[in-house]
Amino acid sequence: MTVRRLLLPFALSSVLVALVACEGDFTGGGSSGVIPNEAGFAVDASPVDGAGPTADAAAPLVDAADAADAAKVLPDGMLQPIPYLSRADSPFKGVALPAYSHFEDFEDHLLNTPGVTSDSNRLSASFGSALIDSVDGDDGTVDGKCTKVDDTCDALFGNGSVTFTFDAAVLGALPTHVGLVWTDGSTGCDAVFEAYDAADVLIGTRTAAAVGDADNNGGPAEDRFFGVVHAAGVKKIVMKSSAGGVEVDHLTYGR
Repeated sequence: MTVRRLLLPFALSSVLVALVACEGDFTGGGSSGVIPNEAGFAVDASPVDGAGPTADAAAPLVDAADAADAAKVLPDGMLQPIPYLSRADSPFKGVALPAYSHFEDFEDHLLNTPGVTSDSNRLSASFGSALIDSVDGDDGTVDGKCTKVDDTCDALFGNGSVTFTFDAAVLGALPTHVGLVWTDGSTGCDAVFEAYDAADVLIGTRTAAAVGDADNNGGPAEDRFFGVVHAAGVKKIVMKSSAGGVEVDHLTYGR
């Protein structure tokens, strides 16, 4: 009996040691805890129109690479235009925007995110399906074209240019990060993006030369993301085509 009394405490302590040693295996790779979701994205990483940054306690744990991406900082200046097929291609993905973050994809056929107005209210869908040039991924699949499903696929049309103006009174302050996707223009035309500060002074401009192609029915090969980062605030952006009309999509702005 004496021997049994000595062995039982030892056995229990061994089990406790084993449980403590295994505890790290349930943390999703040893992560120290949950980090806030990326601004404007739900837990499943799908876009949420008009959503701001969240800190959801139910969010999945992330690895070191995701954590580094969530801390991404972009310097002030005009971004170079880049090919763009879905929101996953945005240079703003992973940038912390603690004050607010808004995203407009026109899929409800309206410009209705807060604190912004446009000099055009003509949605591409009003022309009929043959002239809609929405971002490829807006139908849920990146496959070379946005195909109309459940009334999806739309963009904003301008007669050669489209201007978006931000309202500091509504937003609390002007956005510091603004982006827009050029989706269509005349064959061989240039896509030109301009950004202006609170005093309507030009911050800078970027051009994608001769980017327009002959596909006016949703082809994504010409689609380009243009953006600007300006800590003092962006009051206005302008997207132009050097010839013909212009279609734009995925307006993104935050602070």
